[in-house]
Amino acid sequence: MAIDEGRRLRMVGRLHDVLGAEAAETLMAYVPTGGWAEMATKHDVADLGNGLRAEMAELQGGLRAEMAELQGGLRAEMAEHQGGLRAEMAELQGGLRAEMAELRGDLRTEMADLRTEMGALRGDVRTELHATIGAQTRTLFLGLVAVMVAYGAGIVAAVRLH
Repeated sequence: MAIDEGRRLRMVGRLHDVLGAEAAETLMAYVPTGGWAEMATKHDVADLGNGLRAEMAELQGGLRAEMAELQGGLRAEMAEHQGGLRAEMAELQGGLRAEMAELRGDLRTEMADLRTEMGALRGDVRTELHATIGAQTRTLFLGLVAVMVAYGAGIVAAVRLH
């Protein structure tokens, strides 16, 4: 039988008369306002816990399956990108090798040109050095001849004076 608010108030009044105000209020604090039918039993709480556990296990299984699916998709996507990256790296490596070969050829050509130029310069330096040394040798030789002539003239003059 459900207790309406009027019956509840009459019971509180009677308890005040019999037990006193403090004891009546303490007792009424433990009495549910909607009646005992609204109170959950240990069995009700256990059933609710079991239902929640089953629901959580189901959600956990679904979550695990979804995570496994995402992981598989991620692995496939990474493998796809990895193949593309490898191909791109191979292409770049080929281009780099070709560019390095071209630069190596250019360097060899420039070095050959430099060797040719150095050879020509070496010939020019030798020719100029030969001409300079020849000119200096003639000058030195003529200077020595002049000194010897002057020395001989000095001796002849000295002999005549004596």
